[in-house]
Amino acid sequence: MCDDEKLEYIRAVKCIHELPPQGTSYFGAVVTRFEDFASAHINASTAPAGNPATIFVGPGIHLTGNFLPWHRVILWEFETALINECNYKGAQPYWDWSLDTVENNGAFYDHSPVFDPVTGFGGNSYTGSMPDNTVGPAPPNSTFPEFAGNCIKDGPFKDYNHSVGPNFNLQTPTPRCIIRNFNSTLANGNLQWKEHVLPVLEEVGHYNFSKKMSFPEPGPPRGLHVGGHASVGGEMREPWSTVVDPLFYLHHSNLDRIWAIWRKCHLKPLYRDVLLTFYPTEDLKPQNFWAMDGPRQPDGLGALTTGPTSLGDILDLPPFISPSTSIRSVMDTKNQDGHGILCYVYEKGAYA
Repeated sequence: MCDDEKLEYIRAVKCIHELPPQGTSYFGAVVTRFEDFASAHINASTAPAGNPATIFVGPGIHLTGNFLPWHRVILWEFETALINECNYKGAQPYWDWSLDTVENNGAFYDHSPVFDPVTGFGGNSYTGSMPDNTVGPAPPNSTFPEFAGNCIKDGPFKDYNHSVGPNFNLQTPTPRCIIRNFNSTLANGNLQWKEHVLPVLEEVGHYNFSKKMSFPEPGPPRGLHVGGHASVGGEMREPWSTVVDPLFYLHHSNLDRIWAIWRKCHLKPLYRDVLLTFYPTEDLKPQNFWAMDGPRQPDGLGALTTGPTSLGDILDLPPFISPSTSIRSVMDTKNQDGHGILCYVYEKGAYA
């Protein structure tokens, strides 16, 4: 993106921060239109047992088969709101964080263009990085530890507050700043293209791919999904209210892009010929890249305790965001059969 395009996106995101909310009759903590979208993510993420936070009860959206489809539809609706409600003239950008790792000629994560104080989203906390010994994501029946970090030091959102969260709080406004706590070691250890992205792209089967992308095994944060959140740190590391940082949308757009690359690559004859030496022919039939699997309900480890997820499963959204839709409707970003809701492709080299 050129600087003018970056500034236009930032203008639109600031605009949606300043619009009145539409979801306060459902969630009392929401005070801006931006937080309408944040509340949708918090609500859809499974709350601990007995917590009344969730109203539009769904199966959860992490460590489930619907992880990638649900996040795809919230990205689409967020972009749609920027266009329709804030007259945004561009498209939703993605952040290719692999360009900000040592793999790319020794790049420094902290110096990423996405953290620029003028054409980006501001940088680290004003106190710099501090140790953070939390691990995640937490199982749905536990309370996530406090996250480390402080208010960001600069950028267009330095003085912005948000009121939903932390964790699964949706009813009591809790004003606070955007909190970050950069961890370049986590970025270099999880977000390099050759070492970390390519092995994910080699996975066969939707949930195998999704789980390896998201959180391949218990323990310290790792994987493209969790590693990306934890590298920014602060509230971006928190499973529910991570969405209060605008970087959430750039990070998840990149994950969505990698999903699109995975589906496209596995359908190319040359790539299929390579994979045929490792996997049965049946696994690589084109129709199997429309197949959906994985648990419907998360258990904290992504085990198949319920399910499997299917194309007909509903992606639950609050009515002040959009009508709920099926997984099938978001599988083809170009909506080539006319039965979906999307219309976009990814260009190379956006916001990095």
